[in-house]
Amino acid sequence: DNCKSSIVDLHRSCSKCSYDLCLSCCQEIRNGNLPGRKGPVPAKYNRRGGAYIQICRPISAAVRHSVATKSAIIGSTLAQRWKPNGNGGIPCPPNGLGGCANHNLDLKCIFPSKWMSELEESAEETACSYDFPEVSDPSIQCPFCFSIGSKFFEMGKQLRKAADREGSDDNYLYCPTKDDIQEEDVEHFQKHWMRGQPVIVHDVLQDTTELSWDPLTMLRTICEKNGNRLRSDMKIVKATDCLDWCE
Repeated sequence: DNCKSSIVDLHRSCSKCSYDLCLSCCQEIRNGNLPGRKGPVPAKYNRRGGAYIQICRPISAAVRHSVATKSAIIGSTLAQRWKPNGNGGIPCPPNGLGGCANHNLDLKCIFPSKWMSELEESAEETACSYDFPEVSDPSIQCPFCFSIGSKFFEMGKQLRKAADREGSDDNYLYCPTKDDIQEEDVEHFQKHWMRGQPVIVHDVLQDTTELSWDPLTMLRTICEKNGNRLRSDMKIVKATDCLDWCE
């Protein structure tokens, strides 16, 4: 709730108001650095010109400066009251910073305490239950591509040049068509897939009918099939552009 960053697992949270604080902000507070209060960061606004301003209601520069100054003073005053306890605990911040200032922030985790050990155990059981094919040494050149490369000009569409490194065996990517990946070529596809190498499959949409990934075509199709429902759900809402202080 302070730095607006994503919390993966461990964090501190208030049991009363559910205020969350990441571990990085906790460390900054204990070091005497108020998190997120190191001074104003100048913002760069995109000037969209007169045509944009004519359809909006811009706020004057004096009002912008007054609001920004007032917010900075209030935030700085409240942040000075947010300090760690003598035992290292971190209290909930004041009301003006989003907290309740009545409880300490307890260390919590999103996942269960045994989540990691259970995940490792489940992965081990899965690995022992299936007979995975052996992955060949990635440093060894693919035998299929080597045979194709020897007659590259005859089968050029199955290889695409991606680099020009001297003495390298992986300057080309396997680039088959949809029709090339049949039963006899699945093994070749799997060879690259198991090595984590990219495979480019082209001409996929060539034989399909009435299928297009063009955004306008997709939007038109959606509107035709769900026109009545979309019209009833559409509402006019007010949107605020924070970068240009207009709505």
